[in-house]
Amino acid sequence: MTSDLRKMRKNWKPFLLKLTPARIALLYASAGCLWIAFSDMALTARVHDVYLITLIAMMKGWLYVAVTAIILYLLIRRGEATLRESEKKFRMLADTAAAAIFIYREATFLSVNATSQKMTGYSQEELLRMNFWDVAHPDHRAMMRQRAAARLRGDDVVSRYEFKIVTKLGEERWVDFTSGIIEFEGRRAVLGTAYDVTERKQLENQLRQSQKIEAVGLLAGGVAHDFNNILTAIIGYGHIIKMKLPEHDPLRSYADQILTSAERAANLTSGLLAFSRKQVIQPHPVNIDEIITRVGRLLTRLIGEDIELSMELGCGETAILADPGQIELVLMNLATNAQDAMPDGGQLTITTGRVELGRDFIDTHGFGVAGSYALITATDTGVGMDQKTQDRIFEPFFTTKEVGKGTGLGLAVVYGIIKQHEGFITVYSEPGKGTTYKIYLPITKATIEQKRTLKTADTWDGSETILVAEDDEAVRHLTVKLLTEAGYRVVEASNGEEAVRKYKEQKDAIQLLLLDVIMPRKNGKEAYDEISGIRPDIKTIFMSGHAGDVFERKHINGKRFNIIMKPVSPLSLLHKVREVLDA
Repeated sequence: MTSDLRKMRKNWKPFLLKLTPARIALLYASAGCLWIAFSDMALTARVHDVYLITLIAMMKGWLYVAVTAIILYLLIRRGEATLRESEKKFRMLADTAAAAIFIYREATFLSVNATSQKMTGYSQEELLRMNFWDVAHPDHRAMMRQRAAARLRGDDVVSRYEFKIVTKLGEERWVDFTSGIIEFEGRRAVLGTAYDVTERKQLENQLRQSQKIEAVGLLAGGVAHDFNNILTAIIGYGHIIKMKLPEHDPLRSYADQILTSAERAANLTSGLLAFSRKQVIQPHPVNIDEIITRVGRLLTRLIGEDIELSMELGCGETAILADPGQIELVLMNLATNAQDAMPDGGQLTITTGRVELGRDFIDTHGFGVAGSYALITATDTGVGMDQKTQDRIFEPFFTTKEVGKGTGLGLAVVYGIIKQHEGFITVYSEPGKGTTYKIYLPITKATIEQKRTLKTADTWDGSETILVAEDDEAVRHLTVKLLTEAGYRVVEASNGEEAVRKYKEQKDAIQLLLLDVIMPRKNGKEAYDEISGIRPDIKTIFMSGHAGDVFERKHINGKRFNIIMKPVSPLSLLHKVREVLDA
């Protein structure tokens, strides 16, 4: 019997599930009509007492009402159960969705899912007491109000856009937001979905920065060679004029002005190359605390007496792989920037220490590599800057100074040098609360080398024979003149083939090769390869005004070969020549 009832219930269940409210009403009305008709017919046929007929009719009516009440009760319960199940499924789907889901009316939240709580940092109870403007970033509220008003007017408004929100902890996050009109609790409301795209925005910013770097690099690399050759001639002949003039000759001031202007132009090109990471660097294991201690004396004079410089160095014997000259330039540029931010004086604090970068740093900043780093922190008490300025602070030619008072390359050079050293730099600032720069440089296990003392540190002249190969006539004539006046015998060549031929003619006399990297017919590296096949131990200096990556393309390793970047001053050239010959 029990099994029969189960089968019957099982067979009726699909039918009952198919019953819609309209079908139920039709079925119930039909059954009621049939009940009334057949019961009245049976009653009048069998019963003739009017009182009894009335009593039975009344009872029949009560029975019909009772049955109706039971059916309505069951239908209501079924509807409530269906609604609860539907709400449960919706809540489960909404809470497991990757998007934050908001339902709001007149900006007041009516319903939120779990992702929205995670995204904003607020609990469900807190959000339901808030409105949309409480989480929207102040910079974007006006735009969002305009869109909301236009949507209410029935205007055609784009339903998908991006804006920033501010979390409970004050963190700014970018969201990709889509909205639409729905019916909620019997009234019109807005259903909004939001995806966190902060990481994508960070990647886009990094891509734009990389594209800017590439564009600046192409520009700098394109003009560097010719420009640096011109500057080499200007600086070289300017120094010669200055050396030839008597000490008190008034014309020496004009020579100084020429050299100062030429050096500014050289620094401009060097800055562009540094930002684009095409500057030649010669990294080796160094102690960061020693570099900061050494440059600290210069920084004190640079920033002036009204700014107090304090240093707290905690790296100890930690070594980093760096070019000391480039790190010194970074510190000088940061100090100069701090000085500009503190026109009425203040304090500049430089600290160092060891840190471990992990997943938290990478997730927060959108960049980085886990590992051990030396941390340099530079903090000033200056005027600070807003977020918009911080977003552009490392862009080349961006400056907040007046026209003519800055090139906009100082911090761009800092950024380029740090990236070339495979490090990272961050900035934090608020208007009126100063600025903090944090520089992370990878720690190396290599041993710090002791500097060698040159045998002839104060002597730059000589009598050796040097082969000079340079295709730029002005630079070649200048180089020959400098070396000749210093006592050297010089053999000239205007291209790589001529350099090889003249070396073969005088191979027993030539003791040093001074080769331009890029020359017609044979470049400097090809000429060297052929000459070193004749004499493997020939001493060589490569010169170039091209971007630093030309040495990589020509397979000229800075650790193996001696390199001079143009423009070069006469004294620097003579010093390098003497250093290589005496090595």
